Amino acid sequence: MNLARQIKPVTWHGLKTDAIDFTQPFLWVDDSLQEAELAVLRTHDCIHRWIHADTFAEPNDLERVIKTLRRK
Repeated sequence: MNLARQIKPVTWHGLKTDAIDFTQPFLWVDDSLQEAELAVLRTHDCIHRWIHADTFAEPNDLERVIKTLRRK
């Protein structure tokens, strides 16, 4: 959790999906995606790789995500 606290949010001016290499496995933890980003994930059949986490509304939400991933 100490490392997670060091993660800083960023502001995007384009689609975050532009940074994804869809030939490689990935997980995307984010609180909100644009409709266009969701469409890109659907096009690549990767919508299941998005994990919703909203640490603004739920400060411990990242901990929930980590526990969920550990169970898989």
